[in-house]
Amino acid sequence: DDADRAARYQRLHGLYAPEARKVVEELREMFVKVAQVLSVRPEAVPEEYRNEFRKLQDCAPPARWDPIRHVLERDLGAPVAEVFDQIDQEPLGAASIGQAHRVVWQGRPAVVKVQYPDAAAMLRADF
Repeated sequence: DDADRAARYQRLHGLYAPEARKVVEELREMFVKVAQVLSVRPEAVPEEYRNEFRKLQDCAPPARWDPIRHVLERDLGAPVAEVFDQIDQEPLGAASIGQAHRVVWQGRPAVVKVQYPDAAAMLRADF
């Protein structure tokens, strides 16, 4: 009957929603952005998935330091050690298309935002 079917689906959603969030975290960037949108769309995905995807609203996984350093050096045209007095390799926060790092620049504390290496290309490809 319908109630039994709904209960079975709910159990399956509860089982697989956390796995779906983990896959999104591994795929990163635009996948995180799409999951963030889905987290507030009850007509699009079941509640169990929305609850899991909602976790990505304020805790997206950060990228590894090497690709971030490469982007900074490419965009700044110099090694980060020549531009900044200090830079924290651990990000202050991460979002779907980039992350922020604490720096000391010309003796002053600051924050630098870094777009993920392929964020722009993924955005163009997805939209």
